[in-house]
Amino acid sequence: MGVSGNHGSMLPNHLKIFVFAGIAWAIWRSRNKMCFASNPLNVFRSGAAFVQKWRPLLGGADQVVIASLGEKLMTWLHNFTPSSATVSDIVEL
Repeated sequence: MGVSGNHGSMLPNHLKIFVFAGIAWAIWRSRNKMCFASNPLNVFRSGAAFVQKWRPLLGGADQVVIASLGEKLMTWLHNFTPSSATVSDIVEL
């Protein structure tokens, strides 16, 4: 599943890098203050906020694409329901 922009077309590489930078920066900042009880969805919320904050650095058409993508991400995060399944990295053989 790719990151789609307007009309279902794939985002240009420079916008993929732009979005990746926002998420990576959020991960870096979160990593510095992360504790075991933190909510991983906050990383995505923070990344979306950085991408929206940096949006003026882009050209006009790219700003529209990123704004739309940001709205879709925030809607997804708002509607996301985490699984109640227990997750563990322990594998029993």
